[in-house]
Amino acid sequence: MNKSLRPPWFLRGAHRQTLAGHILPGTRIGPPDRRYFVPLADGDTLVLHENLPRKWVPGGPMVLLIHGLTGSHDSGSIRRLAHHLCGANIACQRLDMRGAGDGFALAKKSYNGGCSEDLEAAINYIAKIHPYSPLGVMGVSLGANVALRLAGVLGGEALQRFPNWCGLVAMNPPVDLGACIRLLELPENRIYESTFLKALWKSEIQRRALQKTIPNAGPPPSTLRQFDDRVTAPSWGFANAEAYYEWGSSIKLLPNVQIPGWVLTARDDPFVDHRPLEALAPKTGTLTIDIHDHGGHMGYLTWNRGFHRWAEPEMIAQMARFLTR
Repeated sequence: MNKSLRPPWFLRGAHRQTLAGHILPGTRIGPPDRRYFVPLADGDTLVLHENLPRKWVPGGPMVLLIHGLTGSHDSGSIRRLAHHLCGANIACQRLDMRGAGDGFALAKKSYNGGCSEDLEAAINYIAKIHPYSPLGVMGVSLGANVALRLAGVLGGEALQRFPNWCGLVAMNPPVDLGACIRLLELPENRIYESTFLKALWKSEIQRRALQKTIPNAGPPPSTLRQFDDRVTAPSWGFANAEAYYEWGSSIKLLPNVQIPGWVLTARDDPFVDHRPLEALAPKTGTLTIDIHDHGGHMGYLTWNRGFHRWAEPEMIAQMARFLTR
């Protein structure tokens, strides 16, 4: 495990790292050079946003970026990672998962924490339009769990089906969705649960109005578990939220992963439980698991004559090593 991240005292603490990491600005990629629409078997559509570096040539390395809960291709972390990738002459595809971002009106339902088949469709599409490019997959938060779950479900078949898939990088993945929900239900984490819940419910009301489905959505749920019981689980065919959490969690599948990968998380993440990964660290199969004492949820802020985001450049460096093997 890497113990190099040592933030100063004023940046230590789960909430300081998490909130400052979310609020502080950073250099972000501009508009996409091109958009692609990925059809799914049930009629819904995903959207890919492609950014190509100025010196990039066809057949050069490429990374698929996957956002977290209530995010999109336009999320701050995704746009910062895209900026770093293009700076390293690595092309990127920023995915709007089902019903997110520019794909909102193109889907009858929204993504979930285990929708690995949707991600597989996106990788398959990229393999067709860029057949000679080494491909990496990089996910943050919920998107990281989706990526790990796909690699685990496919196991050795991933290398056969996608021979250009060279590496996987996952940042703060909620590999046990049920454990994550239990942390979010703690009083000290209510600010995060409320923020997620407000955005999810607003999106659901807008989706129902657009699709002209159930006109009366009922009273707003008071917890994420209630939202998943009333919305996520039934829309995906699960009896309840617990059944969905069990199905969508990647933790039990990680030993099957054959794609070389790096998983980053923090012990002080307020709502992603590091303990399931701790039991597997430092390595399981082809995955290296790097757990830091400090970092919060996707913060990893240090100080060097100003704020410095340690994790995002490190993620690019790790991915570059996978893509150039």
